[in-house]
Amino acid sequence: MKERGRGELKGRGYIETRHNPDDKRFVRVLLTPKGKALKTVADGVVKQVNYEFSHQLRASEFKELLQILNKISENVMGLRHIE
Repeated sequence: MKERGRGELKGRGYIETRHNPDDKRFVRVLLTPKGKALKTVADGVVKQVNYEFSHQLRASEFKELLQILNKISENVMGLRHIE
């Protein structure tokens, strides 16, 4: 996760960070209860959007859409794959 995005999420109370006691170069990023609640909502939105698109697009188009979205998330936002 990029530093600026992590700082914003931390500032809004969605994540907390903890330094690794054995190696201070590494930081663990953990969801707070507020972050977990938001993730639950976001996961539901993703599932609903996937459902809607999967019924409006051909299977090959939907697969291509997911590939494009994953490329965007990897390259621009540093997020995990959409399933």
